[in-house]
Order: sequence, then C-alpha cells, then structure tokens
Amino acid sequence: MPIEFSCPNCQTRLRVPDGSSGQLAQCPNCGNQSEIPDIDASSVPPPIAPIASPPPRPSLESTVGYQAASTPYQDASERFGAPPTDALNPYAAPPTVSPDYHPSAVGGIEPRRTSVGEIMDSTWRVVRDNLGQVALLGIVMFALVVLMQILTFMLTAFLGIAADQNEVMAIIAFVLMMGLMSVTQSFVFAFVCKASLNIARFGDMKIEELPQVLSKVPRLIAIYVCITIITMLVGFVSAFVFALIAALMPQNDFGELIGVAMLLPVMFVMTLAMLRFMFAFHFVLDQNNSISAAISNSIAYTRGNTLSMFGAGLLLYILVAIVTLLTLLIGAVVTVPSLIVAMSVTYLLITGQMSGSQTERIG
Repeated sequence: MPIEFSCPNCQTRLRVPDGSSGQLAQCPNCGNQSEIPDIDASSVPPPIAPIASPPPRPSLESTVGYQAASTPYQDASERFGAPPTDALNPYAAPPTVSPDYHPSAVGGIEPRRTSVGEIMDSTWRVVRDNLGQVALLGIVMFALVVLMQILTFMLTAFLGIAADQNEVMAIIAFVLMMGLMSVTQSFVFAFVCKASLNIARFGDMKIEELPQVLSKVPRLIAIYVCITIITMLVGFVSAFVFALIAALMPQNDFGELIGVAMLLPVMFVMTLAMLRFMFAFHFVLDQNNSISAAISNSIAYTRGNTLSMFGAGLLLYILVAIVTLLTLLIGAVVTVPSLIVAMSVTYLLITGQMSGSQTERIG
C-alpha cells in the first residue's frame, strides 16, 4: 500500500509508492527534501469489526407526498447551499501524487536532455557555492597522483633491475606495470569521481563514504581496460583514415593541409563516439551497476546529449587553460577538479537527478 506522510516543512500530505522507505522525497509544494519514513506493517491498527446492521426501517417511498432526491445532497443543498467540494472538505483524502512525480532518490533516475548552457551554468553554480570543497578535492587529487607516481617509480626501478636479467622478466615487468597503472588510475579516478558526485549532490565531499569505492575498484578496472581498448581501436582507425587521406592527396603543402582538414570531421565523430562511454564509472559508483550495465547505461543516457557534452567540454577546457595560465598554475588546484565536478554535474543532469534551472541537489 502507498506510504503517506506529512512534509516536515509545510505539513503537506505526500503519498509515495510502497517500498520507498529510506529514500529522499522532494515536496512538490515547498521543495523541501525529507526522508520517507519506514511504515512498519505491525504498527497499522487492525481493521475495525463491522457493526451489525440495524433492523430495517419503514420505506419512505410509501409515505404520502414523498419524492426521492436526485442526489444525496439535494434536500440539504436547498436549505444550506451546495455540498462541500474536496478542496474545502477537511475529511477528504489527500490528493494523489502526480504520475510524473517520483521520490528524488538514488536509483530513481530517468534519461533527460541537457544543453551546453545548462551544463556550464550548473557547473558554475556548484563550483561557486562549494569553492572550498572543490579546492580541497584538488589538493587531495594531486596528493594521490604524486603518491601513485612515487609508488609506480619505485616499482618500475625494481622491475627494471629484474628485467635486465632476461627477456621473460622483461615481459613480466611490462605486464605488471600495465596492471599497476590500471589499478592506480582506476582508484584515483574512482575516488575523485565519488568525491565530485558528493560535492555536486550534497555540497560536501563526505570523506567517510569514499573508502566504499574500494569494493568497486575491480569493476572499474575492467571498465578502464575496455575503454582503453576502445580508445586504441579509435586511434588505429583514425591513423588508418589519416594515412589513406594522405596517400590520396598531392604530395605538397597544399595537399597536406587538405588532408588535415578532411581528418578533422573524422576526429570529431570519433570523439563523440568516445563520449558515449564517459559515464560508465559514474553508473558503477552511483548506481552500483555491473560492468555491462554501466557501459550500456552510459551509452543510453548520453544519447541525444553528446553534442552538448562536446560543446560544454570544449568551452570548459578553454576556460580552465586560460585561468590556469593567468594564475601561474596555482589556479590548477581549483580548475582541474572543476572539470571532474563538471562531469559529475553532467551525469546528474542527464539522469534527471539535478534540475539545471535551479541546480537543485536531489540525491
């Protein structure tokens, strides 16, 4: 049975589907978010036993001069006016929630179209309102990268010494290095993505939740490997197309210029294709998807949004480069994590978890 409860802010009665206990619901009247209470079935009072029917009364139709009322309120309305409507009736049942409304909670997502302006505006609002958290994320991110680089360098030196012994050790060292890079990069990116999601959704990194990403690292590594393979294939196709175009063009400066100009549309299409896999990590971290589900959901939810994502990403990279250079690289502490925050904001927008008009955090 549906769960009914009052909004703690405006006391509006809300009704949500059964099984929504523990999620966050947004009041359609005041916009306040509150946790849906857990209605224990044992607390529901038992049904009231039916009251025995009274003995039959004499039929009024047999009364001389009696005329039946066409409605239950006809006789009363002649004396007291029209019957009360549901809007004025204090005993009426609370209004049914619109079918388009659903509790704003993690898991209740739906595809949504976004735009370049909405992505830019929402990213700016989140970064502006949480500048301290974004800067802290940048410091933590750089610290993790430096730590991972030190560990990688130490292991590289050790494996290099071992690889000098024979070719088998060299192959083993290469495989271990590739595995280490996949693990470290997946962990750092997962950590940063989860922190940026929390900033965009709650205005706080919620550091206590970040160790939870460790259990999802194996899936993220598999996705990282899949995307790396796809990237290599895209690079191979691009190189092949470029070589083919170069072979067909005249061997002079004008021919090379035409070849580069013809390659740009190819690279543009390849970039749009790669953007379809952009949010696989987010679906694992936010929705706990499997590997295949995360990749398929990323492809599905970015459908119709790739051009907006490309345009917003291009503008953001240009702005980040300008600000970073103007601040003599110091601004990178904020600008670089702002790109990660922009990814999370875009993810929340295309999954319907954020309203771009007001940049509401509804996770």
